[in-house]
Amino acid sequence: MESSGHSPVLSPFDYAEEEPLAEVSLRKQSESWRLISPIRDNFSTANENSSGTQLTKFTCLLVRHAESEHNVRGIRAGSIDSELTIHGYNQAKKLAKSLKEQNVRCIYSSPQIRAQRTAKEIAKVMNCPIFTSSLLREKDLGSLEGTSFRYTANYRPHEPPMRVQGLENRDSLLHRAREFAESLLMEAEDSGFDASDVVVIVSHGLFLPFLLRAILAAVRTPLPSKILPWSNASYTSVAIDFEGNTTIEMNLNSHLRGVRRVRNLGSTTYDSKQKPITEFCKRVN
Repeated sequence: MESSGHSPVLSPFDYAEEEPLAEVSLRKQSESWRLISPIRDNFSTANENSSGTQLTKFTCLLVRHAESEHNVRGIRAGSIDSELTIHGYNQAKKLAKSLKEQNVRCIYSSPQIRAQRTAKEIAKVMNCPIFTSSLLREKDLGSLEGTSFRYTANYRPHEPPMRVQGLENRDSLLHRAREFAESLLMEAEDSGFDASDVVVIVSHGLFLPFLLRAILAAVRTPLPSKILPWSNASYTSVAIDFEGNTTIEMNLNSHLRGVRRVRNLGSTTYDSKQKPITEFCKRVN
């Protein structure tokens, strides 16, 4: 939202925020579209690489980070950071394993810890580089950072209006998303990506819808009628085709079906120095 020198006065429903942890059925919130969009001649010509051959296809996987401790606790976290939970670490491992058969060329990640941890698990399996970009960071929630979702859930209309300071506005989010999308497509051209190549982008629940919009706009593809929210460690696949067909599959999460939260442990903060309990059981047996 725009600021004119004064703090905006907001109701609890005037700003977007990442939803608190909820055990979402993996059978729902998965949908795909096949979008046909003719590419303008001048845009196609601009996407020729130095050898004169045309960049036609490659795939982007837009990944939301795995479950973090703030997700579990129902705490708003935009610019502030938090570690993955043990359950989140297991989600990241299953996500990485599910991508093993794909030709992942590289990973781009937000600099924030929850995204970096997720990206590193993918990189371990794929043996590919991680490039960190501050453009992929989560939306800055200003004075809402670190507050509980219960704070606004319990807000009453008869109370004084809530004043939120420092909330990152829509224009800022769109600018970051467009800048990253343009850089990504330029890199794809320079590197000569082809139809089998996959780029993984690890970011956050509030920023990813803006990034999806920016990528689709860059390749002249219309938006889906509805953008589904990303669940933790889910991803949206965008098969970019400069010749006219772009396929979008949203909130892909079937790889998480076998991940179960360990009672009394799954929601605790992941510590990389600790060994998984499965390794202990192997030694005992």
